Amino acid sequence: MASRLLMIRFSEITLKGDNRPLFERALIKNCAQALLSSDARVVRRQGKICIELGESAASEAIIEKLKKVFGIAYVVPVFPFALQWKVKEEAADIIRALAEKIAALVPQKEWRSFKVEAKRTDKQFPIPSMTINAILGKELNILLAVPVDVKAPDLIVSVDVEKEGCFVYFEKIRGFSGFPTGVSGKALSLLSSGFDSPVASFLIAKRGVTMSFVHFHSYPQTSMQSIENVKRIVSRLAGFGMGNVLYAVPLLDIQKEISLHAPADSIVLLYRRSMMRIASLIARKENMAVLVTGESVGQVASQTLENIAVTNEAATTAVLRPLAGHNKEEIIALAHTIGTYELSAQPYEDCCTLFIPKHPKTKGNIADIKKAEQLIERLPALEKEALSKTETIICPKEL
Repeated sequence: MASRLLMIRFSEITLKGDNRPLFERALIKNCAQALLSSDARVVRRQGKICIELGESAASEAIIEKLKKVFGIAYVVPVFPFALQWKVKEEAADIIRALAEKIAALVPQKEWRSFKVEAKRTDKQFPIPSMTINAILGKELNILLAVPVDVKAPDLIVSVDVEKEGCFVYFEKIRGFSGFPTGVSGKALSLLSSGFDSPVASFLIAKRGVTMSFVHFHSYPQTSMQSIENVKRIVSRLAGFGMGNVLYAVPLLDIQKEISLHAPADSIVLLYRRSMMRIASLIARKENMAVLVTGESVGQVASQTLENIAVTNEAATTAVLRPLAGHNKEEIIALAHTIGTYELSAQPYEDCCTLFIPKHPKTKGNIADIKKAEQLIERLPALEKEALSKTETIICPKEL
């Protein structure tokens, strides 16, 4: 029998003290938004956040949607039962009767062993957790004809005894945890079609940040492929509720001007400084607190510590680099987990592949870079023009 009630478990939110209600309200709102077109509703049951499934709701599809809601540590399909008692002896009989109901719900499978994990949060219930474990273990051992194994069981029967009732469940389906989207402000992510920046965006969004995205392109010198890839990536990330606004900034004229007037080994750093200035202006205009990039220390020439410092100096907002300590293997694994790998693996040309020197500078000097920048007289005007030509795209959320 499939459960028609899902219980939401969270972890970090429980540590928020007086602010916990704020986080819980945001989580409830985001769950409701994720289930907007589903036959399901978010309710409070005995102080817990639960999802009641309607007759037409497919529990598997609902669970998949909830797994993408940041702040959820586990989605738990539960079976609620009333526990009505007056004296202690009745309570023991009720637990024995509960064993028969549990046995009828156990998923059909050849279990080799089981154990009961009871948790009594309602201290008025007269039987302690260990005794509940013993009673249910003994009864289920007979009903299921399966031995108890408290160390390495195939099946765990969980029983949460609450006020005037209990929840029974057999599995906990892991979510991404973190904080609900919207509780930690807004950020702008510099997004390419590659593996790194989508993963970086995901990691920051998981901390409750509402994300928007900016993509720098070199169309028509490069094809529309990178822009289309990025739009698909934003749609996929938007499925996690993190935002779906994409700013597409034309960088080609800036790149041409830099390549004509700057030392060849410095042009990539100068490109990236222009990106930082433009992205900072967009972020400030839209009240976004920080920029987010997918840079990983030492991964490419522009991402040495010296060059990151040179690039960072051009930004007028704070910059977060959640992948700074990750290697490529770790980033690829995360891309698989969040579903952006196959999109980022598509062949594409982006703005950073144009006019690349054979030997780019690996240890940029801020004084030298600024001097080179000052010699490009049209650069401020071109950056202003690029900003004015920026296209705002609302990418459809992937369900």
